[in-house]
Amino acid sequence: MVAEKAWRELSMLAHCELDSLAKLATGLPPGDIVIAGCSRGGDAIEIKKACPDRNVIIIDSFEGVSESGQEDISKEPLQKGEFAADLQDVIEAFNNHEIKQPFEIHKMWISDETLQAIERRPVAMIWLDLDLYAPTLACMRYFWPWLVDAGILLTHDYGFQRCPGIEKAVLEFGQRWGLLDGFIFGTTKRLVNEVNLNNLDEAVKYYDEHYWEDGTVSGKSNYNKWEIFEPWDDKFIAHFRKAVQIEGKCILDIGCANGHVINALLKVGINESYGIDLSNYILEKGHRTHPRLKGHTFFASAHEIPFPPEHFDIIFSNQVFEHIPEHIVPHMMREIYRVMKPGAVAWIGLVLGNGRRPEDNPDHITMKPFEWWRVHLEKVGLVMDMSIDDALRATGLDYFKEYGWHSFSFKKLSGGEQC
Repeated sequence: MVAEKAWRELSMLAHCELDSLAKLATGLPPGDIVIAGCSRGGDAIEIKKACPDRNVIIIDSFEGVSESGQEDISKEPLQKGEFAADLQDVIEAFNNHEIKQPFEIHKMWISDETLQAIERRPVAMIWLDLDLYAPTLACMRYFWPWLVDAGILLTHDYGFQRCPGIEKAVLEFGQRWGLLDGFIFGTTKRLVNEVNLNNLDEAVKYYDEHYWEDGTVSGKSNYNKWEIFEPWDDKFIAHFRKAVQIEGKCILDIGCANGHVINALLKVGINESYGIDLSNYILEKGHRTHPRLKGHTFFASAHEIPFPPEHFDIIFSNQVFEHIPEHIVPHMMREIYRVMKPGAVAWIGLVLGNGRRPEDNPDHITMKPFEWWRVHLEKVGLVMDMSIDDALRATGLDYFKEYGWHSFSFKKLSGGEQC
């Protein structure tokens, strides 16, 4: 802990708050730490000392607070420039306390637009001490989709009379994401990002032998039957090749079942084709039918894709997204973004809906409209781009009409592209 006299010169936080931050930082899952509102550097020093090997992303204008907005009006409003600190003094404090790399400092006025300059990557802890509504909400919107499972978001000055915008930002954001069960210590509000893995365990059990061999309650499951799907997929891939250049590309199928699409791709020489699915039963059945699928199809969840960053040129998934539990969708989208190369494209076939699970198909647990999916794509930086879907339909593929398919396509922007 920074010495008593020194920490008063470096941080606005109480000594106990600094101690709490340091303890929280030592028990985090893998991922970077974001500190927005560094001021004189004391918070960053304590966090960095607690976990010296972890990358810390520091964001601040170093010119004090910006103009207050309507949401920040109080009896004693903050003045523009209050809490200013000199960046060189912060760097000197880092050197005096022997703070070593990795860390990065971004000098900026925080907004939805300026944050785009910071690379998206997994984050384990977000510490916000921004005093005002707008930059606080912008940081929560930008970094929350990248907060890893069991990661934490902390906002200072929650409930503090001079900073009413902080509570408003947290409540607004929390209502959108269903996160109002966080707790407070001092004036710090804590929200935890945690996937309920029990739901995934239930999904693994659900898609067992009974599901594949006897069908669902609706009797509609026949994805295990090669005699049905082999010619079906050969035709689909033939049309897909007309719409999208797939030769020499690396492709991922999310929810691959027995690997019928991957098998069709391997038959036409697309050897860098891979699939993931939550059902070991159907994966192993596919391996027995076509042994070459071993090493191409794997047991994995869409929220933990077992491939390195920027690995795939093309992702597709057909009749799967409506089976994904709603609380998993943000994590799935974050993973899809992570494994897509810049400029990569994706095509998704699914069933859209109005939020209600259909009585004749209880497997469809996330029945959402097109706009809902678009919002979740954009939250992680993906962009809806219907040109791929339009090109596939233009090939004359009659499955759309035959099965009443809904579908959409999207892309990950390359470095020079603009939304």
